[in-house]
Amino acid sequence: MKVTVSYRTFCSGGVDPYTVKVILRDGATKLAIRGESLVRFPGQPPFGGTHQHDKALLSPAYAAYKQHLDQIWKVVSADNRK
Repeated sequence: MKVTVSYRTFCSGGVDPYTVKVILRDGATKLAIRGESLVRFPGQPPFGGTHQHDKALLSPAYAAYKQHLDQIWKVVSADNRK
């Protein structure tokens, strides 16, 4: 069974990026992207947004999983503040 979970953690009160993680489990295999949200304030340049793939995700054997996790990353790492 394949399961994908994403989450964001943050300490409220500041303007720092959220910590973001997207995990895919396929049996005993665990693959993830870890990083921070890309923060956008109106009229200002964005900041944050750095992330890193697990080394295994960069191998051709996991290309489909990487594509799936990248799509989810784009959604959950967006941080458009007002």
